[in-house]
Amino acid sequence: MIACLGLRRTSPRSLALALFPLLLVVSTAAPAWSQVNVITERYDNARTGSNLNETILNTSNVNVNQFGKLFTQVVDGSLYAQPLYVANVSIPGMGTHNVVYVATMNDVVYAFDADNNLGANASALWTVDFRNPAAGVTAIPMADIDGLWNESIIGNVGIEGTPYIDLNSNTMYLVVCTLENNTNYVQRLHALDITTGAEKFGGPMTISASVPGTGAAASNGTLVFDPQIENQRAALASANGMIFIAWASYGDYFSFHGWVMAYDAQTLQQAGVFCITPNGGDGGIWMSGRAPVIDASGNVYYMTGNGDWNGTTNFGDSFLKFGTGTDTFWLADCFTPDDWATLGSGDVDLGASGPMLLPGTNLLVGGGKESLFYLLTTSSLGHEQTGNGQVPQLFTAGGGYIMGGPTYYYRSTGPGPWMYVWTGSHNLIAFHFNGTTFDTNPVSQSTVVGPSGSQGAGLAVSANGDTPGPRAFIPHPQPSR
Repeated sequence: MIACLGLRRTSPRSLALALFPLLLVVSTAAPAWSQVNVITERYDNARTGSNLNETILNTSNVNVNQFGKLFTQVVDGSLYAQPLYVANVSIPGMGTHNVVYVATMNDVVYAFDADNNLGANASALWTVDFRNPAAGVTAIPMADIDGLWNESIIGNVGIEGTPYIDLNSNTMYLVVCTLENNTNYVQRLHALDITTGAEKFGGPMTISASVPGTGAAASNGTLVFDPQIENQRAALASANGMIFIAWASYGDYFSFHGWVMAYDAQTLQQAGVFCITPNGGDGGIWMSGRAPVIDASGNVYYMTGNGDWNGTTNFGDSFLKFGTGTDTFWLADCFTPDDWATLGSGDVDLGASGPMLLPGTNLLVGGGKESLFYLLTTSSLGHEQTGNGQVPQLFTAGGGYIMGGPTYYYRSTGPGPWMYVWTGSHNLIAFHFNGTTFDTNPVSQSTVVGPSGSQGAGLAVSANGDTPGPRAFIPHPQPSR
C-alpha cells in the first residue's frame, strides 16, 4: 500500500494530528518556519491536543485562496502512528533540517525535510526499513490475525503506535511488529538516533512478558504475552526514565488481554509489567491511538476497554493510575463506572478514547463509547461506587462515541478555557471549564455534522496564546479504536 504524505510549510508541528491518508495544508503567504517541536502524541503529556505557540497563522492568511497543500512525499504503507516533528536537526553530511518523522504499517521509518521536497529533499533524509524479505522478515499481514472479520485494519501491521522522541538523547522509541519465517510473530522495542536512524542502546529489545494468572489462555497459573494477537495501538510515552507501552487486540479477536510494560530508556531492559485482566479476559488499551497522561510527578494514566472487572486483579472499563519509581511502576489508583457490567456486555468501551489532564489543575477527564465524560481528581480517582457520587462530575458529550477524544484550549482571559469534542454523526461542540467543573450546556456548536458512523473525529487546537484568531480543527478517522 502506498500513502501520500503532504507537508505543511508554515506550521509543520501540526503534522502530528493527521492520520492516513495524510494531507496537510499551508498558508503560502507566510515566509517563516515553525520552531515548535512535536515529540509526543498530541503535543504534550497532558494530551490537550493544543499548540498555543502558533505565531504564523492568523485571520489574514488563513483563507480559501492561500491555505492549501504545498507538496507531498510518497511513503510505503498506511499511517496509523502520528508523525512527529523536530526543528534544527543536524543530519550528518546533509546540514541542518526541520524534520518530520513518519512510521508506516509496512515497518518503514522516514525522516523528511519538513519545509520542501526540492533538490536533495526530494527523497528522505534517511530511511530505516525493518523488513528483510530475503531472510523471511516482513510486516504482519492483517489476515493472519483477523482473518474472520477484519473490521479495523486493511493491509499489514507493522508500526502502529505513535513513537516517542527524547530530545535529551536525540532518540526515537518505537515498537515494530514483524512476521519471521512465516511462523514467528515478533514485537521489538527500537531506539533510533533521530539524526541517522541508527539503532542505539544495544537495541532492539524483543518484547516478552508473563504474569501469574488464571485468565483466558493462561496455563498452569501463568499468563504469557502473545505478540501475534496483542495490538500495540496506544502511543508510547516517557515517565521517570522509562518508556511506557500498552497493548489491546485486533477487533476483539482471540483470547487477548490489556498489557502495560515499561522499559529503561537507556538500557532498554524491561522495568515492569502489568496485565489488566490476569484472572479474566480482555481489558485492552486502545484509546484510539492516544498516549497515556503523564503528570508532573511522573504518574501514568490509562483508560481500559471492555473486560472482566473485580477491582482487585481485573480492571476492564477503568481509569488506571500507575505510580513510577526507578525502573519500576505499580498500580496506584483506579476508577470504574458503576455500570461497568453493562458497558462490558454491550461492547461500550470506556477506553475507546484516552484521558486528558486539565492544565493548572489536578483534574483528569475522559470518556468513550457511552458518550459520557468523567471528571476525576488525580489525587483520588474514586474506585467504584454505586451512583458514581465520589467523582467531581459526569456529563454527556451529546451522543455518539467519544473516540478521537477531547482537545482543550486553555485561555486565562476572554471566554476562558474550552474543551472541544466531535463525536460520530454529530456536531463539533465546546464546553466551558469554570475552574472546578464543566458547564454542561455547550457554549459553542458547529453547523457541520461530523463524519458518519461511530468513529467521530480527532481534533487539534492551534492558537497564539490568548491572542484572538483562528483555531484550527483537524478531523481524522480513528481506526482500530
